[in-house]
Amino acid sequence: DRFTRAWRAERISNRPPVLLLNGDAARPPLLWCCNNEKEFHAVVRNAPSDRPTVIIRSIHYVLGRTELRTRYYSDLAAAYLDAIKVHLGDLPSSIGASCGGNELMEELAHQVIASGGKAPHLILLEAEPSRPYPGHVTMFFGDASPVRNPFLTGSDPSEQWQLDHVKVDWKIVAGDHDSMCWFEGADAVMQSIDQTMRSTEAFDKSVVATRVAR
Repeated sequence: DRFTRAWRAERISNRPPVLLLNGDAARPPLLWCCNNEKEFHAVVRNAPSDRPTVIIRSIHYVLGRTELRTRYYSDLAAAYLDAIKVHLGDLPSSIGASCGGNELMEELAHQVIASGGKAPHLILLEAEPSRPYPGHVTMFFGDASPVRNPFLTGSDPSEQWQLDHVKVDWKIVAGDHDSMCWFEGADAVMQSIDQTMRSTEAFDKSVVATRVAR
């Protein structure tokens, strides 16, 4: 794939392109959808050594018009799912994307659910789910990103989020849209995502332990 040819990581699929960092690590993996090479480098810089990170590419800068991209989300999500299952067995339990990749990852998650799988933890950077999600959603917004951060418009969407999604949380982090997704702010955001995943994993383990004890 010419749009990911320069991305340096273990390539476990060419069509569609799927890359893998720290494939032998023991923690639950993260699947992240990158919009461009700058975001890919931010993910690589901050990929924790104890967690596999699976990387795919959105079509945000491949097909310019939103309505044109929308036509391909279902087929592309299915292709990515097939490739990941062939090489990894299962979809990672946490998946995410920044704006531009969020609708593709939502479609991928809903396809997993439709096939009988558990809803992945959906992590969105500078984006909101476009439809109710029957699982855990975590959103990150920049404190200097008025176009993407709904709290900077004078509204508070939190009550509606709690009605729409089974479990939802959100974090406001330092930065505007570009710095959060690609530049200096991306490092702090990716580290915060890993911390959020660790907290979720610890909570899930405690719930399982409590159920077993009963």
